[in-house]
Amino acid sequence: MKASLTTLLFLLFAAQSFSQAYNTTLIGTWSDPTINPHSGVYYNDIWGYVHTNGDEYGIVGSPKKVHFIDLTNPSNPIEVASFFGGNTSAYNSIWRDFKTFGTYAYGVADQGSEGLCIFNLADIHNGNITQLANLDGHFLRAHNIYIDVPNARLYVAGSNTANGGLIIYDISTPSSPSLLAAPGLGGGYVHDLYVRNNIAYCSHGWNGLEAYDMTNATVPVNLGGFATSGYNHSSWTTADGTKLVYAEEVPQGMSLRLLDITDPSNMIQLSSFKFPNLAPAHTDNTPHNPFIIGNDKLIVSYYEDGTQFIDISDPANPVLDGYYDTYPGNSNYNGTEGNWGTYPFFPSGNIISSDVTNGFFVLRENSPGLPVELVDFSLRKLDNRTVELNWFTQSEFNNDYFEVERSADGAVYNALRKVNAAGTTDRGNLYTIKDNAPLGGKSYYRLKQMDKDGTFTYSNVRVVNFDEKILVKILAKNVVSDEFQMRLIDVDARQPVTVSLIGMNGVTAQTASYHSRSEDILNISVAALVPGLYHLVVENGMERFTKKIIVQ
Repeated sequence: MKASLTTLLFLLFAAQSFSQAYNTTLIGTWSDPTINPHSGVYYNDIWGYVHTNGDEYGIVGSPKKVHFIDLTNPSNPIEVASFFGGNTSAYNSIWRDFKTFGTYAYGVADQGSEGLCIFNLADIHNGNITQLANLDGHFLRAHNIYIDVPNARLYVAGSNTANGGLIIYDISTPSSPSLLAAPGLGGGYVHDLYVRNNIAYCSHGWNGLEAYDMTNATVPVNLGGFATSGYNHSSWTTADGTKLVYAEEVPQGMSLRLLDITDPSNMIQLSSFKFPNLAPAHTDNTPHNPFIIGNDKLIVSYYEDGTQFIDISDPANPVLDGYYDTYPGNSNYNGTEGNWGTYPFFPSGNIISSDVTNGFFVLRENSPGLPVELVDFSLRKLDNRTVELNWFTQSEFNNDYFEVERSADGAVYNALRKVNAAGTTDRGNLYTIKDNAPLGGKSYYRLKQMDKDGTFTYSNVRVVNFDEKILVKILAKNVVSDEFQMRLIDVDARQPVTVSLIGMNGVTAQTASYHSRSEDILNISVAALVPGLYHLVVENGMERFTKKIIVQ
């Protein structure tokens, strides 16, 4: 029987003890309740998106759908919406891939005929996502995509029409990609690629790794390559572009390899390494997708060994810093069940990972050297024109105090309140304060964390807007059934109050108008609704209030 995700699994191999986690904390999980995890391969690749207001979201694939996950509360990930990849349940693909550009997300699938899926995420914070298109004029199927953000180019790899090369789009108009080129490449089939400064590092499977100058997309120039030992699956470079790590998926048990790519025509191997969780009994763990943060931190999704954090600051001697095994039941190191993908680039420092069987994970690598591990800083607007601010620390060492700062314009901040730290501790703490006199209109808040040595760091900025004058008090928790009550406060009694419940697919499931006085209590029936997540929208003239609720 498989162990619980929140339980540490201990296995003894040759006197070595293995646990499900090392120096890494599980913050939250999500899985699709309609999926039976024991009947096949389900969840696949994963990516992240940060809204302009700082809120973080995950994107993960399953055979039929693309799922968008709200991480505003990372300990309780919630699906905002899901879409059939090809606008119909007839499509089915166990391989998907996603990338984002601006307020848009793009996706492809390796089976079916979905082409390039485009989603508009500009209003995702209100639960509204629009699937704009499935462009199938240039290809129907593809294994991966990569977006070169500075040059606004989207690269399609492993497509059914350019199987020995790439399809390249100009996405400077994100909602309407235009074809730049579809060049063939000397290395043949491209399984995946990483692009930096118009140089594409292409994983050509059994043909190894090749670098191409793509400045002129129609005439790629081969800059050099590296003959690999197995099936070159994917790669990533350091922020300074001097080193590259690549993973080989086949045969099983291949090591990761770190290269010096300062001169692409003469790539030099700096190290070869792997850290199997179950060594020495099992050493044939399989790396899938590697990523690098900055120049020193490597994050890798391993099928059998979960998400691994590896310090590569000394390129010749990489060191395992931590891991979280998303599928501890996979103890025989065979097959491709386990950790598929990882996204490690959120400003919060949280990491999201997808597991083929167990779904979506939110993780945090522990860093004892930092005074504070801030997991979340959030706020909410209360019905009496008060702002409640909450923050949670995973651990604290030598932390002096916190200071909440407030701004009217998001540029100039003033100290609002100082909060003493809980003290030196190896456990987390929850802090809550209230601002009883927020500014009119928008108020910007950030959290300053002061160390005992005088250094400090800031959290992400959070915003509250009191221009929305309609205030509503829901006389129930977020989870409701049959009926719930709602009190209206400071509404314009001359205007009708419209109450709507909108599903995650953007369709209004229920709406009604009321002619009520301020302070009236309304009884809202939800007995006819299908259980699930909804957006409650209350409108009174030009004023609008929204809130997420779950109907059970």
